[in-house]
Amino acid sequence: MIEGRAGGARVLRGVREAFELTIYVDAKETDADSLPTVTVVRANGAAVATAAATTKPASTTGLYRWTPAQPDVAEVERYTATWSVTLSGVAHSFVTYHEIVGAFYCDLQALRAQEGLEDLARFPDARLVDARRWFEDLAERFCKRAFVLRYEREIHSGDGGTILQLERRPARRLLAVSIGATALTVADLDLERSGRLSYEGGFALGESNVAISYVHGDDEPDGELRDAAVEAIADRVRRSISGVSERSLSMTTGEGTFNLSIAGPDRPTGLPSVDQVLRTRRGSAVVVR
Repeated sequence: MIEGRAGGARVLRGVREAFELTIYVDAKETDADSLPTVTVVRANGAAVATAAATTKPASTTGLYRWTPAQPDVAEVERYTATWSVTLSGVAHSFVTYHEIVGAFYCDLQALRAQEGLEDLARFPDARLVDARRWFEDLAERFCKRAFVLRYEREIHSGDGGTILQLERRPARRLLAVSIGATALTVADLDLERSGRLSYEGGFALGESNVAISYVHGDDEPDGELRDAAVEAIADRVRRSISGVSERSLSMTTGEGTFNLSIAGPDRPTGLPSVDQVLRTRRGSAVVVR
C-alpha cells in the first residue's frame, strides 16, 4: 500500500513553516525516485505555487518539504497541496491539506512540562502535535465555536436580499466576497459578530453564486481552557503508549483495580475537570477579546 501523510497540517500565522509530505510504502518510509514537485492553491482556488520544487532534509527517508514565502502565511487561510511523486518509475499524486491558524490552544513547551512528557524519544513532537489537534477539533466541535482565529469560506445562494447569515461565530472580519465573477469591496459590507452579513447592494438572485471568505473565532483561549487543553492532551499522549484500550472501563495493577473515566455525550474527553470547562463554554455568548 502506498500512502502520503501531511506534515505542517496546522501552522501558526506569521510563522514561515514548511508543508511536508512523508511517503509510505507498505507502512515504511520510502524515498521517491527524485524530488517531487508540489502545486499549492488557496481555498478560493487561487494558485500559490505551481509545480514548485521541494527539498529533502538530510538523513531522512521519504520526507519532502515545500516552504511558502512569508507573505503567504501572514493571514489565516487554508491550502490544498498536490504533490507529484514518482516511485519505481510510476507516477503518483498525493493531496494534503494545510491550515494557517491564529494561535494554538497550548504550546509544546507547556506539554513538555507535564510529568513524563519531557522524553523526546518516547514522545516525539509529532505525537504531541497530533494530540493537540485532536483536542482543538474536539473542543470546537463540542462547543460549536472556535477559540482561536480560523479561516472559513462559505458558498451561499443569493436571494436578492441584503442579508446573509454566516455559519461560524464569533465572526471577526471579512477577507473577500464575490457575487458570481464580480469581487465586491469588503468595506462596502458590514459583518456582525453574530455572523450577520449586510450588503446594501443586495445579494443577487442565483444558485451558489455568493462566495464569502472570513475570519472567525477568539484571539486565543483563556487560561482555564488552556490548562484544560494541556491536561487532556497529556492524558491522550500517555494513553497512546499505555496499552490500555480507550474502551476500557477499569484497569487492574499490582496496587488494585481502578475505574477509568470514559467519554460520553456530555463528557467529550472523559476527564471530569476538562469536560466541566468545555461544558461551561458550550453555546456560550459570543465574546471578542
